[in-house]
Amino acid sequence: MLKKISFFIVLSLITLLASGQQNDIELAESLSKNGEYSQAITIYKNLTNTTIDKTWYYADYLNCLLKTKNYNEAEKLVNKTIKANANQNIYFLDLGYVYEQKGDNEKANKIYDKTINNLPADDIAVTDFSSHFYNLQNYNYALKTYLQARKVFKNNGLYALEILNILKITKNNPALISEILTLLSSNNEYLGFAKNSLSQTLETTADFTLLKLELLKAIQKQPDNNSFAQLLAWHYLQQKNFTAALTQTIALDKREKQNGAQVFELGNIFTQNKDYETANLAYQYILQKGESNPYYINALIENLSNKKQLLTEGKFLMPDLLLLEQDYTSILTKYGKNYQTLFAITQLANLQAFYLNKPSQAQVLLENALKLTNIGQKNLGELKLQLANIYLVNNQVWDAALLYSQVEKTFTNEPLGQEAKLRNAKLSFYNGDFKWAKSQLDVLKASTSQFIANDALDLSLLIQNNLTADSTGKALKIYASASLLLLKNDLEGSLLTLDSINLLYPKNELENDISLTKAKIFIQQSKFAEAALQYQSIINQTESMYADDALFLLAQLQEQKLNLPKQALENYQKLLNNYPGSPYITETRERFRALRGDAL
Repeated sequence: MLKKISFFIVLSLITLLASGQQNDIELAESLSKNGEYSQAITIYKNLTNTTIDKTWYYADYLNCLLKTKNYNEAEKLVNKTIKANANQNIYFLDLGYVYEQKGDNEKANKIYDKTINNLPADDIAVTDFSSHFYNLQNYNYALKTYLQARKVFKNNGLYALEILNILKITKNNPALISEILTLLSSNNEYLGFAKNSLSQTLETTADFTLLKLELLKAIQKQPDNNSFAQLLAWHYLQQKNFTAALTQTIALDKREKQNGAQVFELGNIFTQNKDYETANLAYQYILQKGESNPYYINALIENLSNKKQLLTEGKFLMPDLLLLEQDYTSILTKYGKNYQTLFAITQLANLQAFYLNKPSQAQVLLENALKLTNIGQKNLGELKLQLANIYLVNNQVWDAALLYSQVEKTFTNEPLGQEAKLRNAKLSFYNGDFKWAKSQLDVLKASTSQFIANDALDLSLLIQNNLTADSTGKALKIYASASLLLLKNDLEGSLLTLDSINLLYPKNELENDISLTKAKIFIQQSKFAEAALQYQSIINQTESMYADDALFLLAQLQEQKLNLPKQALENYQKLLNNYPGSPYITETRERFRALRGDAL
């Protein structure tokens, strides 16, 4: 009986002792977290004389010693741990880290190299070693661990994703490109991953040039590996070499006997970038595949839309516009006037009303379109807005106002309804009813659409500033008339009206607004140099609320139309430096980086 009691007493004492030691560990860890390393070290030293498993507190104890630069004690701790765990080479990495912290990098590297060279053929060991280095941000040796593992396992395809992650972090772009191409040489399922990795890492023109050279070499070695060809097309796209991207993608489509899906997608990207001519080459390739192709109708729609865009930008003469009118008419003759051909109906009406001087025909076309079935509420609302604009061209002001009001009521608090409200406010502005127009515009300044809100704010300020200077608003009425003529696409009439303002009212407050509007007209007439002069006249003023607008628009014009990239870069830089609060700042930064050769 006494033996049993003694056993339970001893067991209880051991339990209490272990519980007390566990509490000591928790206290030391708490002190360590609070930066009280010396106090934590005192507790850990006392624990080393107990039988408690030292692995419970080894890592934190070592960290405290290193934090207090107690390198000799840290070295002793690691060496004891190595002896106690002879089969676990991971502790040698801690020894190397101690020497690294002491500043003895040569000795540290020798230990690291020796340990890695003895790496066992064990995936867990590889993970432990690499994670150890990774957590210490020693990416060089984390990479060496994976490369040694490849030798040990005699497999150069192992740990590809882990290696790529390290190469991305260290921005070792040549090695990254090589590793990605090696990965794709055996597994094209990683193409999307490859694109994402490269887009995050490559920055300079030199980086992309290297990628191109390595891709061309890879294609020579493996001409049937389509992932290389697709990546090359992606490379051209990143560099905005759209023609080369299209050529590469079409070649790939032909080789794989595809249905043109990637070519069509590429055409859409070109359209978004306003390279309508190259986009249409993509769509025409689809159209050549015939009407049975699943992308035929969509390619036809986009092709005509881009063609119209090109023609109405003034790049072609009236005969070309008439040919485009025939294209739309042919579609409507072939497929009929229905909800499926609504795109052709609306674009034809726009062409006739604003470019071919056939507003009456356009009006009839859209009035009949309103009677079509299955076109949907939103399409119906958009049709009414377009018809209302044509009513303005035909001087049917009240009919236009009625349609705007209908759409506004149907789509209250929706972008389409807010657009209708904005157009109604502009209609009041054109008619010289400035106070009513301003009251509506002030409501729209809170629009959920940033475009509508900005447009409303600009016009509201225009009215306010000019009525403050001239309560009669005589100069503003002439400016409103010029704006209406511009809406009707009467460019010459609008210019003459704008020029008359300064002659009749030389002390008006509209100088900057006139310059911006004239620049817009000159661009539509492809008179880019004249437009640049208008922007420059605003920039030259010491105090102009439109200076940031003019700087951005001038730089954009120099970049896209005047082929003056250096001047564009300078003006983007001025905008970034002088107007950090401008609404153009985000796009300016993107364009500046692109012109400078940065990867976006």
